[in-house]
Amino acid sequence: MKELRRRFIVSAAMIGFVILFGMVGYVAIEGWNVWDSFYMTVITLTTVGYREIHDMSF
Repeated sequence: MKELRRRFIVSAAMIGFVILFGMVGYVAIEGWNVWDSFYMTVITLTTVGYREIHDMSF
């Protein structure tokens, strides 16, 4: 049970890091606010690909 808990915590931390890294990228490169950056990161990672919140700079 401890091994399962450790794996879950490591997986959650890795997903959290990827989301945080994506958010920082959108904020730094595109100049978007945190909420829009979070939304775009999540829909990109889940491959929903709904649409862009703002036009991309490139």
